[in-house]
Amino acid sequence: MVTVSALAAMPGVEPQLESHLSMAMNTGLTESGLKQAFDLIEKNIGRQQAEAARKSLAKVVAARPEKQPR
Repeated sequence: MVTVSALAAMPGVEPQLESHLSMAMNTGLTESGLKQAFDLIEKNIGRQQAEAARKSLAKVVAARPEKQPR
């Protein structure tokens, strides 16, 4: 989460952010939890950074395979 948050606060690192978002979700972070982190980024860093992070998250989520029901 720390790396994702740091990357989300920096402009121009979207490819790295997307890679770390994917890894974060593979290790158990949820889309909802990441969105909450981006809300904090918007409040404390800036709207542009948060919107870029949300866009990267949407891209990562769209590329992930759907979970099969058990």
